[in-house]
Amino acid sequence: FFCFRVRRNTCLRMSDAAYTPLPQTEYINDLDLQRDVQPKKDAPVNQPQRVSMFNLDFYKSYFDVDTNQVLRRLCSSVWPFSNEYSLYNTLQPMPDLYGPFWITVTLIFAIAFAGSIREYFILQNKSTLTTYNFMRVTITSTLLLTYWCVVPLLIACTAWFRRRKQNTGTEPLVGEDSADLKIGHLFTDLLAVYGYSLTAFVPCSLLLVIPSVLAQAAILVLATALTCTILATATWKTFQHHKKQNVVVFVIVVVVLHLVMALCLSLVFFYQPSATEFPPPSFTAAAALGKNGTANELMGSNPQLSESKNAGAPIEADAVQKAARPPAP
Repeated sequence: FFCFRVRRNTCLRMSDAAYTPLPQTEYINDLDLQRDVQPKKDAPVNQPQRVSMFNLDFYKSYFDVDTNQVLRRLCSSVWPFSNEYSLYNTLQPMPDLYGPFWITVTLIFAIAFAGSIREYFILQNKSTLTTYNFMRVTITSTLLLTYWCVVPLLIACTAWFRRRKQNTGTEPLVGEDSADLKIGHLFTDLLAVYGYSLTAFVPCSLLLVIPSVLAQAAILVLATALTCTILATATWKTFQHHKKQNVVVFVIVVVVLHLVMALCLSLVFFYQPSATEFPPPSFTAAAALGKNGTANELMGSNPQLSESKNAGAPIEADAVQKAARPPAP
């Protein structure tokens, strides 16, 4: 059956036989249903919990990423000639920190591995004692982790403080939804940009094994120019809501620090520790015997050696006599 409205307090039910009126206590209007669905203005709304950027819970969502997203962002980090698939566009609306973390760690081990192979090729024909250069791993890891974490934090803090001095009517930064999360979202955006910008250094560090100065110089210049272009472009778009003069200053600082980092990496890679040479032998057996076949000249100046020789002379004579005897039949 179905019910349809006749007047305010009565509706009829249509059945197979007849129509039977059903009493209604209250008239139901469509506007009343809409009012019930709409939330009241005074009702409390569940606000998302605000987490500080210094809390680990703040970074959980930045590691929730799939393989396709990481691969697409890796490809965009080595090809700066596409506006649609640029690094900044592929990182929006939610950047990740999973890819930047493993890119930085991979670059540390790639530089250490390629540097050890290069040292092996250089010292393989020399009489030197080669050992693994653990200092290269320590310096490289300290340099890259500082560059990836500390530099974006300093830039984000500087940009945040300068932003607060501007007028309140300006547009907010990209990804800012509250006053407490300004610096946090800006910091994570810069972390993602800085991490993915190091992608080109990973294959280039392995190619530095090529024993050619010109090839190594060309690889270094190409990798530095490529990463610097990608980093500058993504940083410019990250600060696009700031004043233009501030954006220019930030981009110049980013480029200069990136060039300094690339120079330090090249110095660490090409630094070769002083090899430990084998000490030359003091004398050989032939020199010890001398021209006459005796060691009297060498041991004559050393009384201890002379005494040991005289004490061991009878024992050596007996050994010679026993060796000269023919075996018993």
